[in-house]
Amino acid sequence: MSNISIGNLNDNYFSIDFAGKTDPTDTYRFNRLNTGSFRVTAEGFTSVVGMQLLDSQGKVVKDIETNGTNSGTFSIDNLGATNYALKISAPARDTNYQISLTPDGKVDPLTGLGVDSGFFSPDATGQVGFDWLHDGGNYQGEVAIFSVQGMEKFAPGSPEFIKEAARRALSNSIFGHVVISDPTEGANPLFNGSLGEANYNQGDYSGAKTFAMKPGEGFAVMLVPNGTVQDLFNNPNAGGDKRPLLSLSSLNPDDAFLSGQIADVTGSGKAFAMEDQRVDQGSDKDYNDLVFNLTGATGKAVSIDKVIDPNKDWTKLDGGKKLIEYVTPKTPVVTPPVATPIEPKPPVTPPVATPVEPKPPVAIAPVEPKPIVEPPVATPVEPKPIVEPPVA
Repeated sequence: MSNISIGNLNDNYFSIDFAGKTDPTDTYRFNRLNTGSFRVTAEGFTSVVGMQLLDSQGKVVKDIETNGTNSGTFSIDNLGATNYALKISAPARDTNYQISLTPDGKVDPLTGLGVDSGFFSPDATGQVGFDWLHDGGNYQGEVAIFSVQGMEKFAPGSPEFIKEAARRALSNSIFGHVVISDPTEGANPLFNGSLGEANYNQGDYSGAKTFAMKPGEGFAVMLVPNGTVQDLFNNPNAGGDKRPLLSLSSLNPDDAFLSGQIADVTGSGKAFAMEDQRVDQGSDKDYNDLVFNLTGATGKAVSIDKVIDPNKDWTKLDGGKKLIEYVTPKTPVVTPPVATPIEPKPPVTPPVATPVEPKPPVAIAPVEPKPIVEPPVATPVEPKPIVEPPVA
């Protein structure tokens, strides 16, 4: 069970997490300083999730379940100013889920952008680990992450949107970072040329790198196929192989966000593969151009088996199986301690009591009683006769 402390809920809070047998309930604790409207939206990725809102006295304010993997929403017009706990559970089976808490006057940016996948959420630590596993593309580009909070203010795919995404990535702050620079570094050499593609990997592997992002704010991935993020900031109208590819995905075919530009390798929301060409224009659908693994964050994307060309499915190759094993969390094997046999101690023979020889009685000399001395008898004194004086 996870306990997440949000504090004062004064802006939209978004999270992707897991609920199931090993972690049955996640509790999000927050407080409201003023009475106002409040909305919760949740969605289980593979199963039903339950939502239960409790007040500071533990009284149930609202209790609902989603309908399968459809999103579920409840709204409260006048939620009082006090402390609350929102419990998220998975009553049917294990599932990743996404949750959005939106106070009055605020907007869920993902809803505002009209996207349904291709986004990520840092955990409560805000420390996002990014591990570049495979470079299967011939381009020399850069990869960035940027917060989507407030990005609904810009038209999706517009030069303004792209420039703001680049600005955030270049800030090297909780708003975004450049996480990979292909001209100066390389992917993990362990998987060179093993995913059905020639070895395009060059440069030194930096290992997993950690970047600070803000808990409660979703982020997206941006790939500049054959250029830099700085180039993009300088010219957000760039086209061709300089135009950025975004992880954000929409099922709307007319939308600026392409469905399936990024794919989940294992279904756990940790390892992802991204195409370095638009999936609606020229992509070979092999999903080995950029493969990375996340720690400290969880993402949502279409499963790779739904979008990869079956004739190029590297997940079934030995190298692909090796990579999947590499990114799959290992369940620690708890070996019971071996009992050390205790050598029995020899029986303790109680000591034999040595008989004590009785000592002969000691003769005590009789004490002669002292004679009783009678006190002397006082001899009575005869009174002298009174002599009468002579009469004159």
